[in-house]
Amino acid sequence: MGQKSSKISRFTPSQLAFERFKRDTWEYWQGIVKLWVVVVLKKPAEPHSVSERVQQLYGKNSEALMGEARKKLGIDKDKWNAVVCGPAGVGKSSLIKGFLNPDIEILPPVDVVECTKDAQTYKVSEMFWLFDIPGAGTLGEAADGYFARWCLYAFDLVIVVSATRLQKIECDVVKELIKCDVPFMLVRTKADVDVESLMYDENCSLEVAKQRLKDKTNGNLREDLGYGASHSLGCFVVSTHWMQSIQAKRPWDRNYDGMDENDLSETIKEQLEKRGTVNLSDINDQGVDGAEENGIVTRSA
Repeated sequence: MGQKSSKISRFTPSQLAFERFKRDTWEYWQGIVKLWVVVVLKKPAEPHSVSERVQQLYGKNSEALMGEARKKLGIDKDKWNAVVCGPAGVGKSSLIKGFLNPDIEILPPVDVVECTKDAQTYKVSEMFWLFDIPGAGTLGEAADGYFARWCLYAFDLVIVVSATRLQKIECDVVKELIKCDVPFMLVRTKADVDVESLMYDENCSLEVAKQRLKDKTNGNLREDLGYGASHSLGCFVVSTHWMQSIQAKRPWDRNYDGMDENDLSETIKEQLEKRGTVNLSDINDQGVDGAEENGIVTRSA
């Protein structure tokens, strides 16, 4: 009688089901890893310079882009060019009037494109030009595209102005400035109004109110910008009204005696010195009169 051969399985039904589960799970995660490699690892790196960003987004090299920006805004590449920007109504023009001499020459507008008609260029010195561009967030000046529209990547220094907590427009501008490695500083205006409000609301002294405003401003910056706040040349809390009263030698009867106004002027002058545009030691030796000759006023009350 012939023997009947039979193949005995090494696994029970439950073990077979488990093995199938392991195989399917392994294949699933292999697919996830492959997808991650394609989407993440092979994705072009985020650009960290003007040329990289332009090449990726616009298909232009940095030289071509800078040439277009200079032509559009009247930027002279042989000068040190700074720009004051931010939302409408934060006191950009008042800030400029507060730390520049009233007899600074205002250059004629660049008659190239429609959007430049409202911009002003101040010839602070032969080598230092300061640009005042329209505030963002109005019917005539949309917030979207503000950074690219005003070619903020083409300046040697960008002064980002806000009146209270940073809005989306300032945060977007700062992020782009960091990507393009453009030096910038943050200026928070209307300090006199907020200091007086703190003194009244919290029944505190002038010095305590100023410190609380400074701490609150720095805390908000860390929340709004994260690590981006550390990329700036500093955050300066100022009163443009106080600066203008000192500039014009007018009486000042409000409960405020200055915060970061002088530090702001000194930081700008330090940047000028690094560029070789002005000798900071000469200004310090000459005092206030020497500073005024270079267009920037630094005074204490």
